[in-house]
Amino acid sequence: MSLDEAEGPVTVRDLGKLLTEAGLTWDAFINAVWNLGVADAGNLLRYLDAAVFKGSATPEALRFHLRFLRSAPPADYPVWEDIVRSILDDRPLSDSSERFLQNEGIDRLWRQMLATVRQEKITDPDGRSDPRLLVQSLFRFLELGDALIVDDPNIPVVLDAVNRFGSMQQYFGQHDVPRAAIRQLSTAGFDANYLVFGSQDVLSRSTYDQPDRRAAWRSEFDELITTIVGTEQAPPQIELGIDRFKFLGELADDREMVKTENSLPAARRLAARLIPLLRARKLVLQRLRLLVPASVLDEYIHRIERYAAPSDAGQARILGKLIARRSTKSVPELFFDDTRLGSWLFKPDGIVHGEICRILLDPAVPLLEIWQEPYSEFMAAIPLYPGFNASRQRCVLVETYHFDDRISDLLGRQETLSFMLDALLSDAFLGQAEKLVVFAAPWGRSAIFADYVAELAKQNEAIRYFESYEFEAVDPGASALQNSLTGQFHYTESLGYNRPLKGVIDFGFNLVGHQTIDKLVSGGRGVFEIDIQAFLGARHLLNSIPDIEKTAMEGSEVAFFDRQGDREAELTRRSEEKLKQAEFSLRSMLPDAHLEIHREIDSVTCAELLVLHRQAFPEYAFVDEQYYTERMRQRDATLIVARSGGAMVGMALTFCSGLLPNDAVYIDELAVRADQRQKGLGSALVELAVRTASVRGIREACLLTRFDPAGSPLMRFYERLHFRAEADYPDRGRLFRRSMSLFGPENREAIDAILARLEARLNATVPQLRIECFTAITPGLIEMMQSLETVFPEDIRYSWDEFSDRMSFRDAYVLVVKSGDDPIGFTLCYHDPILPDHVMFGDVLAVKQEWQHKRIGVELVKTVLEIPALTNYTDFLLYCTERTKDGKSLVQYYRYFGGRVIDVADKVRMLIPLRENRAGSRRSHLPSLGRTNGCGPEACLLRLDVKRARPLRSRYPLSNLRASRSVTALGSCRRS
Repeated sequence: MSLDEAEGPVTVRDLGKLLTEAGLTWDAFINAVWNLGVADAGNLLRYLDAAVFKGSATPEALRFHLRFLRSAPPADYPVWEDIVRSILDDRPLSDSSERFLQNEGIDRLWRQMLATVRQEKITDPDGRSDPRLLVQSLFRFLELGDALIVDDPNIPVVLDAVNRFGSMQQYFGQHDVPRAAIRQLSTAGFDANYLVFGSQDVLSRSTYDQPDRRAAWRSEFDELITTIVGTEQAPPQIELGIDRFKFLGELADDREMVKTENSLPAARRLAARLIPLLRARKLVLQRLRLLVPASVLDEYIHRIERYAAPSDAGQARILGKLIARRSTKSVPELFFDDTRLGSWLFKPDGIVHGEICRILLDPAVPLLEIWQEPYSEFMAAIPLYPGFNASRQRCVLVETYHFDDRISDLLGRQETLSFMLDALLSDAFLGQAEKLVVFAAPWGRSAIFADYVAELAKQNEAIRYFESYEFEAVDPGASALQNSLTGQFHYTESLGYNRPLKGVIDFGFNLVGHQTIDKLVSGGRGVFEIDIQAFLGARHLLNSIPDIEKTAMEGSEVAFFDRQGDREAELTRRSEEKLKQAEFSLRSMLPDAHLEIHREIDSVTCAELLVLHRQAFPEYAFVDEQYYTERMRQRDATLIVARSGGAMVGMALTFCSGLLPNDAVYIDELAVRADQRQKGLGSALVELAVRTASVRGIREACLLTRFDPAGSPLMRFYERLHFRAEADYPDRGRLFRRSMSLFGPENREAIDAILARLEARLNATVPQLRIECFTAITPGLIEMMQSLETVFPEDIRYSWDEFSDRMSFRDAYVLVVKSGDDPIGFTLCYHDPILPDHVMFGDVLAVKQEWQHKRIGVELVKTVLEIPALTNYTDFLLYCTERTKDGKSLVQYYRYFGGRVIDVADKVRMLIPLRENRAGSRRSHLPSLGRTNGCGPEACLLRLDVKRARPLRSRYPLSNLRASRSVTALGSCRRS
């Protein structure tokens, strides 16, 4: 309907016209109301006036609401009309309407929605504090359901999740599939509780004086017309194909009336001239596949419609405040709609990307909602992509989003954009991000926000622009989308359509062809990186950021991921310790050697690198300062520098590449000054690079060399360092690889030292002591473990296959204590694949009955806490019962090792942080659980895990672990 038609009352003629468009006849309509009383028929017409003609006024809407009324008792028509008008007028529901919705109304609509996707109701949806938006969205879905499902087959997938669990957040917390993505988010150091399960307000901004806002729209409207049409001196941004000078003259009188008289009729006349012109030009641009300028014209149309229909002064809505809120991903509210949030269902040339459903299904892509009081629907929903930049700093990427035109009514365009930026930064800060990354070249309304950030960057040092920017999402493979029916990856303008969320961001994927979306290399490019702490600090907003509220995920699993700062500090300490050890060893050959680790380089260091490179490789004269600058921008780039007498005499540069597995590091360059060679400096640099990478969880090192023959000095050099030639690439070089693990050559000396200390502590207790460490199954190993397990009840002993299963896990090892040839105790530990990467799991600890009370169990616990701390493990998980058979507290016992309780069920689950001096400070004060000063039998005969009936290497959620464990008492001498 046109603007003029919409202003008058709806007539019977309008109803007849819409009936015809809907494929219905007057006879069919009369038959539908023939048996109604006059009052009920009047109520039906009033309901249709509100639900259809005051709403979308589409044939689909009329067809649905006529069906809906046939299924509803006539007595309910007035109640439904009151509900619809409350939604349209944005006024609170009456008490009777709210009771009706809670008792039966929402349930009726919910069941009808599920019926459109052939589902029966299983669970009630989570309650809403204000049900108006839910009801509005249910009506919208039922009006358009068939078309929506055809456009996006993932809609039934989303509805199935909500139907089974009640909400998307409950689905995230209870279903296996999304929990892997949550684990990735948490392991990366983000606050998954807040980002995935939060619902709190992040930031709010109060209203300005309303009369000032009513006056401000006049100048903003005139500025918009200037942008669209241009001036006599300057053409518009997008050519409209008209005589600009003549058109400006035709608009002049009405523009003057708007500016001087605040004339609403003049604004409407301007809109009536501009909107058809813009729509026609938009169609031309779309046919030419110029989607970016077409989307800009679409934005102009929306803004003109908004300015042309402001409320009269006497009817102006009293606006309260803007609120940024962590999204609960409410369904079906977030499905809608194609005009207000058009980017959700954007359909370029027949391609329906359906990104909203993939966002809803993926907990690793949270949403931030913008609300404006007193409206009952949100004004914007902004998808956020947590991940890392090349320096492995935690980032949140912001690119395409949409917003309601009313969002600027309260504060005006500039202040609203400022609020949105502050809200995004505050939200990212609460989520534990370090950088906010804004894509600089989106299409549509997102470009308005990107342009605002671009202007701000000119005067704010906390904002940096990059033409190219490496980014990798925390879960680039989108593991939560394995049930998606429309693609296994996300669609982002910055990284592409249905591709993993990793790569270099430069130009936007805005070039749409037949079933293709490619980079628009003639458009804008790059990102703006904002230092969150610096920006918020400069704006004095850090103190106003709210505390994080308790969320639905709070519980045992949180313990695996909290204290991220402590874990990072521990890993930094380990890297520094390895650097000191390497420096100490190197000084035997180079007395004044000094080693440094750099994550960034300044101009002075860069100049030193160039001097060293030209001395070491004079044939590569092309290397300049930009060469090293670009390399240090790569992911996890690390520069290790060796100095002698203050001068740089050697260096090794490493980084992670998208061409290699995520857990592999590439040694890009190794250089030693000619006069310092043959002193072990090159070997020390490579070994230090490998060991520090191992601390970060790297499992493989790769490098390329020249094609020297076998047995040459270069080949022997890398072979001594445990590298093996993998393949030859004619244009690149020879690829060498080295595997890394907890028991790899990089940790061999350290493990030998740990075992020597264990031997020294037990030497006086165990005659003919022998300590053996096994990292693979050898003849007799499993039989030996089974013989020691005879101290356990038969029903909980491990079988051959179960031991074999566990020994196949990553970093699995068995420590055996022997007296001569007689095994007297052992412990089994490994990294269980269902646990985060930084958690080592203690499974079995068993000591023969006659060898108990001799501190053998205590010393084995100390040792298994030392070994995993050589690499990236920062926590150790074990199970125990709360007390021994004679009442001694095992929980208190393990607290002396730094353990804390994270879960209590049939067993107590405890987590011990692997930190420097974690167990050492209280080792001499361990409580006695048995006779003498030793550990009693219950602490020595322990299984730290229970048999699991699950396939090898399956990835069940952590919450399912307890359900799959058999129940035993500590009297069974099994758990710790």
